Amino acid sequence: AKIGTHWIFNLFLTVLIYPIIVHWCWSSVGYLSPNHNTNITGLTRLGRNGFIDFAGSAVVHVTGGTAAFVAAWLVGARTGRFEGGSSRPIVGHSQALTAIGTFMLWLGFYGFNSCSTLAISGGQMTVAAKVAVNTSVAAGASGLTHLFWGLIRTKQWSFTLAVEGALAGLVAISAGCAVVDIWAGVVIGIVTIFFHLSVKAFVAAVKVDDAANAVGRHFGAGFWGTLAVGLFATSTTSTTP
Repeated sequence: AKIGTHWIFNLFLTVLIYPIIVHWCWSSVGYLSPNHNTNITGLTRLGRNGFIDFAGSAVVHVTGGTAAFVAAWLVGARTGRFEGGSSRPIVGHSQALTAIGTFMLWLGFYGFNSCSTLAISGGQMTVAAKVAVNTSVAAGASGLTHLFWGLIRTKQWSFTLAVEGALAGLVAISAGCAVVDIWAGVVIGIVTIFFHLSVKAFVAAVKVDDAANAVGRHFGAGFWGTLAVGLFATSTTSTTP
Protein backbone atom coordinates (compact mmCIF):
# COMPACT_ATOMS: atom_id res chain seq x y z
CA ALA A 1 0.00 0.00 0.00
CA LYS A 2 1.17 3.54 -0.76
CA ILE A 3 1.08 5.23 2.67
CA GLY A 4 2.34 8.52 1.21
CA THR A 5 -0.76 8.67 -0.96
CA HIS A 6 -2.85 8.21 2.16
CA TRP A 7 -1.33 11.17 4.00
CA ILE A 8 -1.38 13.53 1.01
CA PHE A 9 -5.00 12.63 0.30
CA ASN A 10 -6.06 13.21 3.92
CA LEU A 11 -4.38 16.60 3.97
CA PHE A 12 -6.13 17.62 0.75
CA LEU A 13 -9.50 16.40 2.05
CA THR A 14 -9.37 18.06 5.46
CA VAL A 15 -7.90 21.37 4.31
CA LEU A 16 -9.70 22.00 1.03
CA ILE A 17 -12.75 19.78 0.52
CA TYR A 18 -14.50 19.18 3.83
CA PRO A 19 -14.41 22.80 5.13
CA ILE A 20 -16.11 24.04 1.95
CA ILE A 21 -18.92 21.49 2.19
CA VAL A 22 -19.48 22.26 5.88
CA HIS A 23 -19.61 25.98 5.11
CA TRP A 24 -22.17 25.48 2.33
CA CYS A 25 -24.52 23.37 4.42
CA TRP A 26 -24.15 24.51 8.05
CA SER A 27 -22.81 28.06 8.14
CA SER A 28 -25.20 30.96 8.71
CA VAL A 29 -23.87 32.36 5.44
CA GLY A 30 -23.78 29.05 3.57
CA TYR A 31 -26.00 29.14 0.49
CA LEU A 32 -27.44 25.66 1.15
CA SER A 33 -27.91 26.11 4.89
CA PRO A 34 -31.40 26.13 6.47
CA ASN A 35 -29.90 28.70 8.88
CA HIS A 36 -28.88 30.99 6.02
CA ASN A 37 -29.03 34.59 7.23
CA THR A 38 -30.12 36.64 4.23
CA ASN A 39 -29.53 39.86 6.20
CA ILE A 40 -25.81 39.05 6.23
CA THR A 41 -25.35 37.73 2.70
CA GLY A 42 -28.08 39.55 0.79
CA LEU A 43 -28.71 36.29 -1.05
CA THR A 44 -31.90 34.25 -1.31
CA ARG A 45 -31.89 30.96 0.60
CA LEU A 46 -32.17 27.78 -1.46
CA GLY A 47 -35.83 26.76 -1.40
CA ARG A 48 -38.18 27.39 1.49
CA ASN A 49 -36.23 25.42 4.12
CA GLY A 50 -32.73 25.13 2.71
CA PHE A 51 -30.82 21.86 2.71
CA ILE A 52 -31.63 20.05 5.95
CA ASP A 53 -28.87 17.74 7.18
CA PHE A 54 -29.08 17.98 10.94
CA ALA A 55 -26.14 15.83 11.95
CA GLY A 56 -24.31 15.01 8.75
CA SER A 57 -25.61 12.12 6.65
CA ALA A 58 -24.49 14.08 3.60
CA VAL A 59 -22.03 16.63 5.00
CA VAL A 60 -20.01 14.09 6.98
CA HIS A 61 -20.86 10.63 5.69
CA VAL A 62 -21.47 11.02 1.95
CA THR A 63 -18.37 13.19 1.83
CA GLY A 64 -16.40 10.65 3.82
CA GLY A 65 -17.72 7.70 1.82
CA THR A 66 -16.82 9.36 -1.46
CA ALA A 67 -13.37 10.19 -0.14
CA ALA A 68 -12.95 6.61 1.09
CA PHE A 69 -13.72 5.23 -2.36
CA VAL A 70 -11.17 7.48 -4.04
CA ALA A 71 -8.56 6.85 -1.34
CA ALA A 72 -8.99 3.06 -1.48
CA TRP A 73 -8.63 3.20 -5.26
CA LEU A 74 -5.46 5.29 -5.02
CA VAL A 75 -3.85 3.21 -2.28
CA GLY A 76 -4.66 -0.08 -3.98
CA ALA A 77 -5.84 -3.48 -2.84
CA ARG A 78 -4.29 -5.64 -0.13
CA THR A 79 -2.35 -8.70 -1.25
CA GLY A 80 -4.74 -11.53 -2.02
CA ARG A 81 -7.94 -9.47 -2.06
CA PHE A 82 -8.61 -9.83 -5.79
CA GLU A 83 -6.19 -12.51 -6.87
CA GLY A 84 -7.12 -14.60 -9.89
CA GLY A 85 -9.84 -12.19 -10.92
CA SER A 86 -12.09 -13.15 -8.01
CA SER A 87 -13.12 -11.23 -4.92
CA ARG A 88 -11.87 -12.85 -1.70
CA PRO A 89 -13.02 -11.05 1.46
CA ILE A 90 -10.39 -10.69 4.17
CA VAL A 91 -12.36 -10.97 7.40
CA GLY A 92 -11.50 -9.36 10.72
CA HIS A 93 -9.62 -11.40 13.30
CA SER A 94 -11.66 -10.58 16.41
CA GLN A 95 -15.44 -10.46 16.83
CA ALA A 96 -14.95 -9.18 20.37
CA LEU A 97 -13.02 -6.13 19.17
CA THR A 98 -15.62 -5.61 16.46
CA ALA A 99 -18.35 -5.55 19.10
CA ILE A 100 -16.44 -3.16 21.36
CA GLY A 101 -15.72 -0.80 18.47
CA THR A 102 -19.33 -0.87 17.30
CA PHE A 103 -20.73 0.05 20.69
CA MET A 104 -18.13 2.76 21.17
CA LEU A 105 -19.22 4.29 17.87
CA TRP A 106 -22.90 3.84 18.74
CA LEU A 107 -22.36 5.67 22.02
CA GLY A 108 -20.46 8.40 20.18
CA PHE A 109 -23.40 8.98 17.86
CA TYR A 110 -25.53 10.06 20.82
CA GLY A 111 -23.04 12.80 21.43
CA PHE A 112 -22.61 13.69 17.79
CA ASN A 113 -26.31 13.67 16.85
CA SER A 114 -27.90 14.95 20.06
CA CYS A 115 -25.26 17.59 20.64
CA SER A 116 -25.88 18.95 17.15
CA THR A 117 -28.67 20.93 18.84
CA LEU A 118 -25.73 23.05 20.11
CA ALA A 119 -27.70 23.85 23.29
CA ILE A 120 -29.85 22.24 25.99
CA SER A 121 -31.62 25.40 27.12
CA GLY A 122 -34.70 27.05 25.66
CA GLY A 123 -36.41 23.75 24.98
CA GLN A 124 -33.50 22.28 23.01
CA MET A 125 -33.29 19.41 25.50
CA THR A 126 -36.58 18.12 24.03
CA VAL A 127 -35.07 18.14 20.56
CA ALA A 128 -31.91 16.42 21.79
CA ALA A 129 -34.03 13.71 23.45
CA LYS A 130 -35.97 13.07 20.24
CA VAL A 131 -32.71 12.88 18.33
CA ALA A 132 -31.39 10.26 20.77
CA VAL A 133 -34.52 8.14 20.40
CA ASN A 134 -34.42 8.31 16.61
CA THR A 135 -30.74 7.42 16.70
CA SER A 136 -31.52 4.35 18.82
CA VAL A 137 -34.46 3.03 16.81
CA ALA A 138 -32.81 3.52 13.41
CA ALA A 139 -29.65 1.70 14.49
CA GLY A 140 -31.61 -1.12 16.08
CA ALA A 141 -33.97 -1.53 13.13
CA SER A 142 -31.12 -1.53 10.64
CA GLY A 143 -29.04 -3.98 12.66
CA LEU A 144 -31.93 -6.43 13.01
CA THR A 145 -32.85 -6.11 9.33
CA HIS A 146 -29.28 -6.95 8.33
CA LEU A 147 -29.17 -9.82 10.83
CA PHE A 148 -32.30 -11.51 9.49
CA TRP A 149 -31.38 -10.78 5.88
CA GLY A 150 -28.12 -12.63 6.44
CA LEU A 151 -30.02 -15.54 7.99
CA ILE A 152 -32.36 -15.73 5.00
CA ARG A 153 -29.51 -15.59 2.48
CA THR A 154 -26.98 -17.91 4.16
CA LYS A 155 -29.03 -19.87 6.73
CA GLN A 156 -26.58 -18.62 9.36
CA TRP A 157 -26.56 -15.81 11.90
CA SER A 158 -24.00 -13.16 10.96
CA PHE A 159 -22.77 -11.01 13.82
CA THR A 160 -20.59 -8.96 11.49
CA LEU A 161 -23.49 -8.14 9.18
CA ALA A 162 -25.63 -7.13 12.17
CA VAL A 163 -23.09 -4.65 13.53
CA GLU A 164 -22.41 -3.27 10.06
CA GLY A 165 -26.15 -2.75 9.72
CA ALA A 166 -26.39 -0.97 13.06
CA LEU A 167 -23.62 1.43 12.05
CA ALA A 168 -25.26 2.03 8.67
CA GLY A 169 -28.51 2.87 10.46
CA LEU A 170 -26.69 5.40 12.63
CA VAL A 171 -25.31 7.04 9.50
CA ALA A 172 -28.68 7.10 7.73
CA ILE A 173 -30.61 8.72 10.58
CA SER A 174 -28.10 11.53 11.10
CA ALA A 175 -29.65 13.87 8.53
CA GLY A 176 -33.23 13.64 9.71
CA CYS A 177 -32.95 12.67 13.37
CA ALA A 178 -34.42 15.99 14.54
CA VAL A 179 -37.10 16.41 11.89
CA VAL A 180 -38.74 12.98 11.49
CA ASP A 181 -41.17 11.11 13.73
CA ILE A 182 -40.04 8.02 15.62
CA TRP A 183 -41.88 5.59 13.33
CA ALA A 184 -40.05 7.16 10.40
CA GLY A 185 -36.75 6.55 12.18
CA VAL A 186 -37.59 2.85 12.25
CA VAL A 187 -38.46 2.86 8.52
CA ILE A 188 -35.26 4.70 7.67
CA GLY A 189 -33.27 2.08 9.56
CA ILE A 190 -35.00 -0.81 7.78
CA VAL A 191 -34.60 0.60 4.26
CA THR A 192 -30.92 1.36 4.88
CA ILE A 193 -30.00 -2.24 4.04
CA PHE A 194 -30.76 -1.83 0.34
CA PHE A 195 -28.49 1.19 -0.12
CA HIS A 196 -25.74 -0.10 2.16
CA LEU A 197 -25.40 -3.55 0.61
CA SER A 198 -25.89 -2.33 -2.97
CA VAL A 199 -23.00 0.12 -2.71
CA LYS A 200 -20.87 -2.46 -0.88
CA ALA A 201 -21.45 -4.94 -3.73
CA PHE A 202 -20.64 -2.29 -6.35
CA VAL A 203 -17.32 -1.44 -4.70
CA ALA A 204 -16.30 -5.11 -4.68
CA ALA A 205 -17.43 -5.51 -8.30
CA VAL A 206 -15.13 -2.74 -9.49
CA LYS A 207 -12.29 -4.28 -7.45
CA VAL A 208 -11.73 -1.42 -5.04
CA ASP A 209 -10.51 -2.81 -1.71
CA ASP A 210 -12.64 -1.08 0.92
CA ALA A 211 -11.17 -2.82 3.96
CA ALA A 212 -13.59 -1.32 6.49
CA ASN A 213 -16.66 -1.11 4.22
CA ALA A 214 -16.57 2.65 4.62
CA VAL A 215 -18.05 3.35 1.20
CA GLY A 216 -21.13 1.17 1.61
CA ARG A 217 -21.76 2.26 5.16
CA HIS A 218 -21.08 5.97 4.80
CA PHE A 219 -21.86 6.82 1.19
CA GLY A 220 -24.69 4.31 0.70
CA ALA A 221 -26.43 4.82 4.04
CA GLY A 222 -25.68 8.55 4.06
CA PHE A 223 -27.16 8.99 0.60
CA TRP A 224 -30.34 7.23 1.69
CA GLY A 225 -30.55 9.24 4.92
CA THR A 226 -30.26 12.48 2.98
CA LEU A 227 -33.12 11.48 0.65
CA ALA A 228 -35.19 10.31 3.62
CA VAL A 229 -35.38 13.83 5.03
CA GLY A 230 -37.41 14.89 2.00
CA LEU A 231 -39.65 11.84 2.36
CA PHE A 232 -40.30 11.83 6.10
CA ALA A 233 -39.72 15.31 7.57
CA THR A 234 -42.98 16.90 8.67
CA SER A 235 -44.14 20.41 9.43
CA THR A 236 -44.74 19.41 13.05
CA THR A 237 -41.19 18.23 13.62
CA SER A 238 -38.27 20.61 13.44
CA THR A 239 -34.93 21.43 14.99
CA THR A 240 -36.67 23.79 17.39
CA PRO A 241 -39.47 22.89 19.83
